[in-house]
Amino acid sequence: ALEFAHHALAMNPNDPYLLMILSLSANADHDYHLAYQSIDKALELWPQEAKWGVYAAELAIKMDKVAEAFSHFNKAVSIEPKLEENNQKLGEAFLREGDSSNAIIMLESHQGSKNTSESLMMLAVAYRMDGKIDKALEIGDRACRFDPAFSYPYKFCGQIAAEMGKNDLALKYFRKASQTNPQDSETAIAMSRLFVAQGDWVAGLKILNGQDIEQPVIALERA
Repeated sequence: ALEFAHHALAMNPNDPYLLMILSLSANADHDYHLAYQSIDKALELWPQEAKWGVYAAELAIKMDKVAEAFSHFNKAVSIEPKLEENNQKLGEAFLREGDSSNAIIMLESHQGSKNTSESLMMLAVAYRMDGKIDKALEIGDRACRFDPAFSYPYKFCGQIAAEMGKNDLALKYFRKASQTNPQDSETAIAMSRLFVAQGDWVAGLKILNGQDIEQPVIALERA
């Protein structure tokens, strides 16, 4: 596809659709520079293709072109307002690149009626990465209440509470995580570790019963 796009563009260098094909092919080959360069030119030639703007914003994030990412996204939304729902998608892209501050901006703008447990957890993770653990716990707790059957938010909140030294609160979250996903050995070890930290090895080891852990004492010591 990449070879075809180059050949076709040699004859039609200003065809935005061929440029889009080149961009997609380059992106698939992890040539993000060529991919972004191609879609950027395609949008200059055909700016009304709003969905291309969202794609360009994703590539800009990969290229660490933050201002251009926001510019492409805002232009896309101004043309087609419903594309604003992609703010979660771009927030996740910022998160993958380790840019927690801009991930928070995008994910916060997604909050409201469009909330899902997943979107709330992305935001909680972003706040945690940004060093705002109080806010991470607050958002994580909202995710727990949003979907009580989803175990990860409980485990996440348990980890945060343990980091904050709030062991009783951490145990509360870990118990809920264990109830929703009884086979999660990571949660069981984290909960057991809290009991051991309080000097209760019996309770700590009891929790590990039934888990697929060959040497629970060593597991606790390494946790």
